[in-house]
Parts: sequence; structure tokens; C-alpha cells
Amino acid sequence: YKKTLPWSIDAKPSGFSEALTYKFNKLNVEFIDAKPFLIDCAKKQLDRNGKALWWLDDTHLNNEGHQAVEKLIQTNLLKTTKN
Repeated sequence: YKKTLPWSIDAKPSGFSEALTYKFNKLNVEFIDAKPFLIDCAKKQLDRNGKALWWLDDTHLNNEGHQAVEKLIQTNLLKTTKN
């Protein structure tokens, strides 16, 4: 894996995510799009120690990726519980 390769995915929500956000808002339920958070974590992780958040042979999250998702969930659960 080369650190110098440009990211091929931007952090903008996908059409699917936008549709879910719209539907969840109508139900007054918060929808969390993990894509921007995971892209940011992946970039930071790669810069920090050269590790990816997924197994290099596919797109499944590895241990670091699962830890990132855990952080996202904990942060958002704590945020909604305090409100």
C-alpha cells in the first residue's frame, strides 16, 4: 500500500446515505453516516502508523477499523444520552 496514492473516495454522503437521512429525519430518528468519520480515521491511521482500517485483500474492517467504529458509536451514544 502506498501512502502517496490519492484517496479515491470523498467524504460526501452517498445517495443511499442521503435517502436514509431523509427517511430517518421524517421519523425523528438520528441517522449517523459513518463514511466521513471512517475516511478521516483511515487517513489519520495511515499517516500515523501506515496501517489501514480494513484487510488489504478486501474491504472488510480489520481490528483497527472495528475500533474506529466503536469510537464513532460510543461518541454518538454519549452525545445522544446527554441531551
